[in-house]
Amino acid sequence: MNETQINELKRDLKDKGEIIKSLTESNNNLVVNQQITALAIKELQERLAELEKDISIIKGRK
Repeated sequence: MNETQINELKRDLKDKGEIIKSLTESNNNLVVNQQITALAIKELQERLAELEKDISIIKGRK
């Protein structure tokens, strides 16, 4: 293997390393977004339960 081939392999490895780094960051962002979405859904479900309770109380007064 000559020096040119070695340098090409080094560049290729560097490029692949950058791709892996980018994909890892994207994956981490997706995980964070999923966690944020899950928390938002939980909060909305809790608020919905409160509203349903309030509605049933109001209906009971009529």
